[in-house]
Amino acid sequence: MAQDVSDGIAGVPIMIAIRLLDEDCNPVTDASVDIWHTLPKGIYSGEAANLAFCTDNDADAIAHEYFRGVQYSDANGVVRFFSCYPGWYSSRTVHVHVTVRRGSGDYTGQTEFLTTQLIFDDTISTDIYAKVAAYARTSSRDTFNTNDSVFSASNYQDYLFDMTRMADGSLVCAKTLILRKSTSGAVCSVGGSGGPGDGGMGPPPLPDAG
Repeated sequence: MAQDVSDGIAGVPIMIAIRLLDEDCNPVTDASVDIWHTLPKGIYSGEAANLAFCTDNDADAIAHEYFRGVQYSDANGVVRFFSCYPGWYSSRTVHVHVTVRRGSGDYTGQTEFLTTQLIFDDTISTDIYAKVAAYARTSSRDTFNTNDSVFSASNYQDYLFDMTRMADGSLVCAKTLILRKSTSGAVCSVGGSGGPGDGGMGPPPLPDAG
């Protein structure tokens, strides 16, 4: 069952689907997955994000937890979130933060296993920002996948969502992540897989997100 993290905020609807596999390509069913990303106007929400560069001191954003959520992976290792396409901010390409934790099922007692970011096709981002009113800005986007401050031009493709545009204009954004005990060996072969990345900029997930 998908979790809606948009709280009715206007924007291009997306479904974020993340599949977790272990090194033998078996589903990881005992993991919690946090996601968090910006509002369409390019700021984060929540008290934990109350920094000028994160919230632009927007009182409504600070008081709420828009576009933040937690799901537990199902029998297929999958989590799903209904959301809206993120906005952009200076020095970063368009991205979603992801933290995966495994443990006993007690969120507070789990050990962090993976923190990464996933990114979007620049062509789709440019099209949305030019045509959809919710994303209108007076300034122009200055950072793309090829000149981002976290991803390099040589490996950003590993972190791209597989994106499908639906007939109603919404987008399905899917990614498979392989959870590894070590980065020294080969991983199983599976389409859409990505490795762990640097947490980069942006506020951390809230303990009670979702």
